[in-house]
Amino acid sequence: MALSGEGFGDKTPVTDQQEVEVEARGEGQTYFTIPGAFVFLGGGDNLLIVHLHLASRLNSHLKQKKIKKLSSRFRSTWLELGDANTNYFHSSITINQCRSKLCTIKNAEGTILTEPEDIVKEVVTYFQTMFIVVDNVDADYVELINTRVDEDYKGMLVAQPTKDEVDKAMLSMKVGKSPGLDGLTAEFYQRNCSLIGNDVFFLYL
Repeated sequence: MALSGEGFGDKTPVTDQQEVEVEARGEGQTYFTIPGAFVFLGGGDNLLIVHLHLASRLNSHLKQKKIKKLSSRFRSTWLELGDANTNYFHSSITINQCRSKLCTIKNAEGTILTEPEDIVKEVVTYFQTMFIVVDNVDADYVELINTRVDEDYKGMLVAQPTKDEVDKAMLSMKVGKSPGLDGLTAEFYQRNCSLIGNDVFFLYL
């Protein structure tokens, strides 16, 4: 590959080298050694011009060296060009799936369950038992708790909400949130409050 060297002195082919080097060559002259490049030499303050394609080849060369180095040190790391479809990565995926999969479980009686249906039932039962509310409060302890809310404030707390309060709460909901159990967003209720306000009030109250 050669460029016109008119006005830039002689052109010198440079052989492949491992690194980019800058050397002094004669008084007031400098040249760059780039793998497979033709470099144009000039004296004094003349600029040295290197073909852009050659610079791209150099960047690609150094980039490939870096990728190979990373690949040898961290085989499980996602590289810039993507991981190779090798047995190593397939084995990694299989191991992770086995770790995440619940194949057996022991219930409270010590029985080992292996069927998927039994495992699901046992997991549901376990968490239901953990979070269930048991009404076993001793009445003697309740009498020791002092009253913190007066009757007037208590009446306000347990009073049935009015339609105006429901509408105000509906319009104060933040937008851009996930929909509720009915699949409808806050924006839907706010924009259609005048149409469905009464229905919502009687439906939930």
